[in-house]
Amino acid sequence: MCFLFPFSLFLFKTNVKKQRTKNTKHKTMNIKETKIAVIGLGYVGLPLAVEFAKKYPVIGFDIKKPRIDELEKGHDSTKEVEDENLQGVLLKDNPILVNNGQKGLYLTYGKLDIQDCNVYIVTVPTPIDKNKKPDLTPLVKSSETVGSVLRKGDVVIYESTVYPGATEEDCVPVLEKVSGLKMNKDFTWATPPSALTRAIRRTPSLPLKR
Repeated sequence: MCFLFPFSLFLFKTNVKKQRTKNTKHKTMNIKETKIAVIGLGYVGLPLAVEFAKKYPVIGFDIKKPRIDELEKGHDSTKEVEDENLQGVLLKDNPILVNNGQKGLYLTYGKLDIQDCNVYIVTVPTPIDKNKKPDLTPLVKSSETVGSVLRKGDVVIYESTVYPGATEEDCVPVLEKVSGLKMNKDFTWATPPSALTRAIRRTPSLPLKR
C-alpha cells in the first residue's frame, strides 16, 4: 500500500468534518458521496489513486496522453504499481458522470472529466534546477486546472513535494483567483508533513519560511 494513503485519507476526513461544522450557507460534503480527482499520475499520484480507488470512485488525471494510454492498458512502466493491482481497479466509464457510485479508477487527460469531483489531490512533480531551486510551474498550472472546476465545499490536498509556505503563498492564491472562492470559507486545503519532509531533504539549503 502506498505510504501516503493513510495520511491523505486522514486529511480528507478531517477536512470533510471541518466543512460540516464551518460551512453552513452551502451544501456540505457527505463522505459517502466522495468523488476524488488525483492530479498527476507519477510515482506519488498513481499509487495514491489506485489505493483510493479501492474505496471510492476516483478520476486519475494527467496532461500527458501517452501516460494515460499506457495506464489504460493496465501497465505502469515506472513499476510504482504492479499491473495486477492497477488492472483490478480500472474502469472503462467515468463513474462520476454516469453517477452509478461505482468505486474504481477512471483515467483521463480531459479536464471536463474532473469537474464534478469534490476532493482534489494534487501530486504533480516539482523539479529543481541546477541551483537546487524548485520549479513550481507544474504546481501552479495544476492549481489553475483545479481552480477552474472548484466549487463551494470542495477539498484540495497538495501531495506534491513542496517547501514550507509554498502551497499557501503560491498555490492557494491561484485557486482563489481562478475559482472566485475564498480559502477556509468556501473550500479547504491541506499539505501533509510527508510532502514538506521530502522537499526539505531534497533542498537542504532552502531557507524555511516562518
